[in-house]
Amino acid sequence: MNNLLFTIRRQEFAVFLCCATVVSLVFSRFGLTLCMIFFVAMSLFSWQKERKNPLRWNPDLRRTCHHFFHYPPYYLLLLFFLLVLVSGLWSESLPFWSERLRIRLPFLFLPFAFAALPRFSGKQFLGILFFFLLVISLTTVGILINYAAHYQEITALVWHGQPLPMPANHVRFSLFLAFASAIGTVLYYKNFYIKNIFERKIIASLTLFCIVGLHLLSVRSGLVVLYAEFFLLAMFYAIHSGRWVAALSFVAFLSIVPVVAYFAVPAFEARVEYMRLDAEQYKAGTGSNYSDSERLTSIVTGIKVGNQNPVFGVGMGDLMIEMKKIYHRDYPGFSDFKIPHNEWVMTYASTGGAGLILFGIAFFVPFFYQKNYKNVLFSCFYLLIFLSFMVEATIETAVGTAFYVFFLLLGLHYLKNEPPPTAIADSASANN
Repeated sequence: MNNLLFTIRRQEFAVFLCCATVVSLVFSRFGLTLCMIFFVAMSLFSWQKERKNPLRWNPDLRRTCHHFFHYPPYYLLLLFFLLVLVSGLWSESLPFWSERLRIRLPFLFLPFAFAALPRFSGKQFLGILFFFLLVISLTTVGILINYAAHYQEITALVWHGQPLPMPANHVRFSLFLAFASAIGTVLYYKNFYIKNIFERKIIASLTLFCIVGLHLLSVRSGLVVLYAEFFLLAMFYAIHSGRWVAALSFVAFLSIVPVVAYFAVPAFEARVEYMRLDAEQYKAGTGSNYSDSERLTSIVTGIKVGNQNPVFGVGMGDLMIEMKKIYHRDYPGFSDFKIPHNEWVMTYASTGGAGLILFGIAFFVPFFYQKNYKNVLFSCFYLLIFLSFMVEATIETAVGTAFYVFFLLLGLHYLKNEPPPTAIADSASANN
């Protein structure tokens, strides 16, 4: 009986840690660090209060190791860390290398930690996602209240390419909003609720609010991901229900939304106009201090750096040194030197084609392993990350890494214990 109670407490604490991680993604990097430390501690130690010395090594540690090394999606994630680690062998500048290595630490520890976590029920897993939807929605309320209170000043900033003030990086938060919108849509479709069926109305309201809120915030990365996710959701629905007319009608409706937003939302209009100006500056070669121009220039520069050593790259430590050399040579008007705003180019420049292949293996295997792509939310998440990798160095920031690793491992941890879903409407024991 004591062992049973201990297992329940351990599982509930794991769910609590997941919820704490969700909050920390938005509000606290220090909180993220603490959550990850606790995840690792749970995998290594156990606490049994009936013993004289209650803290001891986890008795299931050997079984966890066996599970970890027999589940490719877990151990292949180590490649994200090892690629940076090994590239230090041909890097002369160690400060930048050590910083990248520190940011990639979650790839080293968290896969093993999740291999040791107790199994989540469908209700617990979807409940964590529901909590994410709730946190992102409430945060967006605060952002929009601040926007309304300082409407003129913030709108003027938007016209000059600045984002609305947010508690997290605006690109990351827009991705959170896009993912929360997909989560809410699937939860509603699955008839999910925790205690009362009335919660479905709350889920529907929060989902609609996230969609509208993302258009009000007008962050392009999030909007592109949102439309791509809902196109994917429509395709899942059509394939599994056979209702192609309804799905295609929804896609047609989606194509109209940006047009309506352009005329109805000042921030959205400002963002589109700024994007046009940015494109003109880039074509004219005068795009310094324009976000899109700087992003595209960093990507082109990163490719040039990778071409210097296409097999093994220049090493993560020397990446910025080589980037600056090409900036000075080819783009003398640029004073702000950025890392490549594309995770694939970042990998190619630092570790070459060899590293790019290993990076691709680590990225795609969890998606295809045991047909995980059949789970609609897992596919939505992968689409989000893939698109973000195309325009951002997503896992070169602590929050970006934590977001990717946490939700990837959360999904893998749940899916490895579940049969492949046969339809978007599969409840996956949502309320059991």
